Amino acid sequence: MKRKRKLLAILMALAMAWQGVSFANADELASPASPSTVTSGTETGSQGSPSEEDIRAEQAKQEAARQAAASAINATTGKAINVNANAVYVNKDNSAAYNNEGIDNYAQFGVSVDFTVPEGQSPKAGDTTTFQLSDSLKIQKSDNFEVKDGDQLVANASIDAANRTVTLTYTNYVEQRSDIKGKFWISLQVNSDKETEAKQLSTSIKVNNTSNLAIAGSINYTGIAKDGDFELVKDSWSNFVEETDASGNKVYLIRYRILVNVGARTNITLKDTLGEGAFSYYNSDAHPVSIRKGVWQRGENVNGNWVANEVNGKNWDIRNSQKTGPATQNTDLEAQYKAAVGKKSFTLN
Repeated sequence: MKRKRKLLAILMALAMAWQGVSFANADELASPASPSTVTSGTETGSQGSPSEEDIRAEQAKQEAARQAAASAINATTGKAINVNANAVYVNKDNSAAYNNEGIDNYAQFGVSVDFTVPEGQSPKAGDTTTFQLSDSLKIQKSDNFEVKDGDQLVANASIDAANRTVTLTYTNYVEQRSDIKGKFWISLQVNSDKETEAKQLSTSIKVNNTSNLAIAGSINYTGIAKDGDFELVKDSWSNFVEETDASGNKVYLIRYRILVNVGARTNITLKDTLGEGAFSYYNSDAHPVSIRKGVWQRGENVNGNWVANEVNGKNWDIRNSQKTGPATQNTDLEAQYKAAVGKKSFTLN
């Protein structure tokens, strides 16, 4: 009998010990922020709570991951955000408002746009607003730039010159503010393929392909510019030509053209002098120095072909004596030009 009581007591003690451990673990699971200690036999274990700094770091990490995921999704599925905007014409470097000066098809000017996002649009990172210019205007080149409100990046802008569009892609800054605004400007020319006659030219901007934003004022368009009669003209190509010299170094060429009307000028001495800086004459097999002698003709290039137009042609070209083709190049000048390589001036009689 005593033995049975002793065995029963041992079993009850074990049951109480296991129950105590279970309660302790249940407490630990229910209160993860509070330290707990479980004692069983000879082992003692402890578990501490994360610090406030660790919690804030983890929250920041999760928020950054959320925003990155949202931007990635919206980059392809972002919605179009409507804006309230104003647009005005400005001069070619955006330093002043356009003052109604005469503008031909070669002259540059600009348009400045300021915008706000109205309440209720709720833009998110990756959402866009697209501005499309009238086909009466043309953008000179595609480009990318940032649109800021003070020091804050509101949107990344992308210019598509071929389609005459400026697309704003909003950053996560717009998710943190309600008073969202920005301003940008772009450089323009009149599209002479569309506008051939002089006029007061008024245009508008299409926003998100749905609404029209009128540009305040108008452009005093003087029409397509024509090369005037001349005696002596020197001009240059607007872009550099990149070549690699015999030593493997990159060189950038500036190409010049000198037009001489020998019917108006005789006994000409041509002297060319380079300015200060790292400029020197360079002999290029791809772009040799040459003289073309022939008959001047007014016209213009259409799809790479010369089309004569003696009355309204925009340009001059030197043709052969029968005007059936361009004048032949004579490269006798090259020998004299090669002697000028490395020098700062060049003279031709």
